[in-house]
Amino acid sequence: PVRLRWPPMGASRRLRLALSLSRTTMSLAYDGLARGLPGASPEEVGLRFVALHYGRELAEEVRAALRARRP
Repeated sequence: PVRLRWPPMGASRRLRLALSLSRTTMSLAYDGLARGLPGASPEEVGLRFVALHYGRELAEEVRAALRARRP
C-alpha cells in the first residue's frame, strides 16, 4: 500500500484540510448525481443526494419541510 507522508501541521490546519476534502468529495458526488439525472432540478438532485447518503426517511422529511415552506 502507498503511504502518504504529510508535513507536520497544527490541529487547525488539519481540520481545514479535512473540511476541504469533505467539501470536495460531497461536491463531486453531487455533480455525479446531477449528470446521471439530466433534467432534474437542483432541489431533486439534492434530495437524491440526501437519500443516498443519509437515508430515504430523512430525504422525505426534507421534502415535506420544503413543501411546507412554499406559498
